[in-house]
Amino acid sequence: MMIKQRIAQLGGKDLNIKKEKDYAKFKEFEKVAEREILERVYIDGVPLSEEVSIYSLFGFRIIFFPHSLAKWLFFQARWFILFTMMNQPYGRAEQEYVTKRIIKIRPDQWAGMDQEEKDELMERQLWLPENFDVWKQEKKAEEEERHREMAQSNRYKQVKRFMKKYN
Repeated sequence: MMIKQRIAQLGGKDLNIKKEKDYAKFKEFEKVAEREILERVYIDGVPLSEEVSIYSLFGFRIIFFPHSLAKWLFFQARWFILFTMMNQPYGRAEQEYVTKRIIKIRPDQWAGMDQEEKDELMERQLWLPENFDVWKQEKKAEEEERHREMAQSNRYKQVKRFMKKYN
């Protein structure tokens, strides 16, 4: 439906698509509208208009599994030596990695976050256990508050009655 609305905004509603010239113009408007909408829609921080990379294909991943395994083993060995055995402080990249792991966010979700939100998480130093516990309690309190507000909402009550009746 959004594509039809955008075509109309571009001037496609005045075209007679039975005429070959107008039909070609209509198709051009349709392509422009689809491209604009796909650029605006994001899934997990990736726009739908983005091309599929060869690295995301299953067959490619199977072929390059030994390479991926070697990279993973190198990373784990490096991490163990630098940060477990030698107790070196984390760098910026390591801090981001630990933050992503501790708040359970995938790398593509992290990439899709606003820079201000990333900076706020990094400033809170969530890789330190005591800071993470404080952040987790705050998030839990926010979630409880949101749930309390929803419980007061008439629309939420209506949905709950519907679910109870038909489930």
